[in-house]
Amino acid sequence: MIRLALNLALIGLFLSFSANVIESPWMNSLENKIYDFRLNQTKPNTVDPRVVIIDIDEKSLKTLGRWPWNRKVMANLVDILFDHYYVQVLGFDILFAEKDNSSGLDTLAKMGEGIFKDNPTYLQTLEQLKTELNYDQQFADSLRERDIVLGYFFRNQVNENARELNTGLLPAPLETVKPFVSPIQQLLNPTGYGANLPMFQQAAVGGGFIDIPTIDADGVARTAPLVQHYEGGIYGSFALEMTRAVLGFPPIEPVYADYANENGSPVLEAIKLDEFVIPTTDQGIAYIPYRGNYPSYTYISVNDVMNKTVDPDILDGAIVLMGTTATGLLDMRATPVQNVYPGVEIHANIISGILDDTIKLKPYDVIGLSFVTHLIVGVLMMIALARLKLVYSLLLTLSLVSAMLWGNYYTWQVLNYVTPVVSPVLMILSLFILHIAYGYFIEDSNKRKLNKLFGQYVPPELVDEMNNTNKPISLKGETREMTVLFSDIRGFTSLSEQLDPEQLTTLMNEYLTAMTKIIHQNRGTVDKYIGDAIMAFWGAPLIDEAHARHAMQAAMDMQNLLPELNESFKRQGFPAINIGVGLNTGKMNVGNMGSEFRMAYTVLGDAVNLSSRLESITKQYGVTLIVSESTKDQAPDWIYQEIDLVKVVGKKIPISIYRPISKKFEINARQQKEMYLFKLAVKLYRAQQWHEAKKIIEQLKQLGSGLLLYQMYLERIAANQKNPPSADWDGVFEAKSK
Repeated sequence: MIRLALNLALIGLFLSFSANVIESPWMNSLENKIYDFRLNQTKPNTVDPRVVIIDIDEKSLKTLGRWPWNRKVMANLVDILFDHYYVQVLGFDILFAEKDNSSGLDTLAKMGEGIFKDNPTYLQTLEQLKTELNYDQQFADSLRERDIVLGYFFRNQVNENARELNTGLLPAPLETVKPFVSPIQQLLNPTGYGANLPMFQQAAVGGGFIDIPTIDADGVARTAPLVQHYEGGIYGSFALEMTRAVLGFPPIEPVYADYANENGSPVLEAIKLDEFVIPTTDQGIAYIPYRGNYPSYTYISVNDVMNKTVDPDILDGAIVLMGTTATGLLDMRATPVQNVYPGVEIHANIISGILDDTIKLKPYDVIGLSFVTHLIVGVLMMIALARLKLVYSLLLTLSLVSAMLWGNYYTWQVLNYVTPVVSPVLMILSLFILHIAYGYFIEDSNKRKLNKLFGQYVPPELVDEMNNTNKPISLKGETREMTVLFSDIRGFTSLSEQLDPEQLTTLMNEYLTAMTKIIHQNRGTVDKYIGDAIMAFWGAPLIDEAHARHAMQAAMDMQNLLPELNESFKRQGFPAINIGVGLNTGKMNVGNMGSEFRMAYTVLGDAVNLSSRLESITKQYGVTLIVSESTKDQAPDWIYQEIDLVKVVGKKIPISIYRPISKKFEINARQQKEMYLFKLAVKLYRAQQWHEAKKIIEQLKQLGSGLLLYQMYLERIAANQKNPPSADWDGVFEAKSK
């Protein structure tokens, strides 16, 4: 009976998955991986000559200067593309939301209204220069009477002030052959937008949204909406509008299935554009038909277009998209074919897919078909496995799995359908395994659960320890006293400008790996990487009574490892790095937090924010590590020096901040002398005995360490001598920046 009950429960579970009654993030993730595998195995790997991408690349930025370029350059670029190269359609995967004041026209006009208002020669010259210096008007004029589509974006975050955040002018809503049925219920409904300046959108023939709000939970762009509904209008994506421009802007027509959904409403299954029928989900979302790895299209540098050195045959009659692959302009996406992929090429793939009819369809009724398949196969397996010997059970299982995989490949490659494969295959395998080792799975279920829940957050040693503990462990939110660490690389922006992308990636990987090992070795949990910054915490998911000590040891180990890391960087031709670290201990919320699309095991609270603030002010004091008083009190194995009484940003109550000097019993005489003198100087400083405090700090400077800290106090003393504070001044310094 137990085996039968387990079988029925297992089949019922997978039936729930197939009917979307139960959502399984890990199964969805695996389904996505299988989707990626099929896509990569069957992609054509060809270059589409019809679509050309004009690239704002590093070469162009080096020649034409930092982005954004002035609109006179953009107007000239548009004229060259249409008048010299005769492109068919041009689309900007770029937003022109702000006025261009680079010509100085506004300044000259203000001068004409001010000091030169009575100078007729100046006013006459200004009037003559207005046309020449109005770069925005020149760009707008270059857009007129040409097939040019501008990009804009929709916001999908719920925000009460979303309308107030809107900028620019949206294009007119799409014309439809027949209206969409219940678009508010069917389509995505953004809450706001960011669009181009009205003069540009009015001059262009159209516009399409460039945002992709359907990024999967793993951050990969597999689908994109073709239409969205906003305040009663239907708006097309950038790729759809580019295709419409190629076809002469025909109206779109929603295509509905001959069956209804569970609410009785028609099911959207495609959008018809002229003779092209574009498969979509019931929300107007299409699968992106990637042709291959980057680049699957011809890329031409803007610099080469401006210099007219491009082969005219490449651009003559082409569908042209203007976007960027420059690292600093941040338009790179994760895709099934590559982790770093230009966003502009995603739009190009959709255009090609529409024109080639290669966009795949995930039928709405695939849920019903999947449910029936699960039911038939599940019951067959349950009955057969109870009667068959192990060898025949294995053959049956392998045969059913092979049939599922072949059928899935057939629907993908021949019928152009996207159908689920993970759930039925896993059900077959699960039933087989259950019948030969169900006891084993029951006994070890807790271990597997812990590995799944916490394996991505903590070192393997802690996962093993959690497996061996009898205390309940979960991801549910709770309040604990913990210690949080923030660190980042000093001057990372200038450092990154010295390295090419590959070198920067190598440096960051080596740095983050080394620091993460230290955190793990000291029982820490890495919360996240934020660019060059690391956030980690101690005290969860396992309770750690010595969390402050472990965090303090990790912070010191990170500092001590830097010379060795910098030696490695030097051998590779990389610049040396310095880091700042902040530590704070206090009550905070910890647990799995996020949305239905992405979750993260993280910490929140005022104590977390304070740790970040402490890290950010290390550079002001010229020290590499600052800890709060609460951390100092709970990590008494070190000797600390109080360096200031400060109000950090966001805090009304001042706090004492400290820097660790050394481990106890390891402090030398020179350090003791420096600590004594500095403590005395701070005491005199807070007592407003400026002359005496200054004298001691100047003596400290002669010791040759902490020069920035001491210089800072000398500057404060000088400022207070010039403008003395009130008699009840408490010596608190108020930080002005985060």
